[in-house]
Amino acid sequence: MSTKKAMLESLKNGNLIKNSNILKAFNKIKREDFLPDYLKDLAYADAPLPISKTESMNQISTTLFFIDALNLNSGHTVLEVGAGSGYSTAILSEIVGKTGNVVSFELDKELHEKAKKNLKKYSNVTLVLGNGLKGFPDKAPYDRAILFGALEKNPEAIMNQLKVGGVLVYPKGSILQSLVRIKKLQKGLKSESLGEYRLSKLIN
Repeated sequence: MSTKKAMLESLKNGNLIKNSNILKAFNKIKREDFLPDYLKDLAYADAPLPISKTESMNQISTTLFFIDALNLNSGHTVLEVGAGSGYSTAILSEIVGKTGNVVSFELDKELHEKAKKNLKKYSNVTLVLGNGLKGFPDKAPYDRAILFGALEKNPEAIMNQLKVGGVLVYPKGSILQSLVRIKKLQKGLKSESLGEYRLSKLIN
């Protein structure tokens, strides 16, 4: 059975995560609190784990690498699509701190309710039931946006709600997916690929 300490050492030794605040958040937040009882012993295995009949929590390294790609700072306002049971949302919340905000969408009603329960102590989080690809204008503009699901093209509504200088991270593609980091410039976009990943497609 993998332990949190062992997983933390693996992340440090692998130099996968550049932002030390992500490792601090990982160390503080109990991943087991976001899993069904029968899976709590597997909380720190670096593997996807089922959290509903149709959805799984991404493996730890994937979740943290996606968040690391955001170049996230305290005070940022973040839009997340794909909250699941709330684990990644908790990590984001911890990093942006009390002066930041996280708006997180989940399409699955059962998971949305689980996330609400799991995140009830997180005052800087707004949870929304829905697919999130139209964004959330009430809290815009956003410093960062992250999608835990694949799309074949950039989500225009979300891009429009990003600040100039804002960053979007998501897996782009269909069968073959590339994690992309897109920075919104004064004129146009700057895009870079951060490697191949395979996540479920988001519903448009």
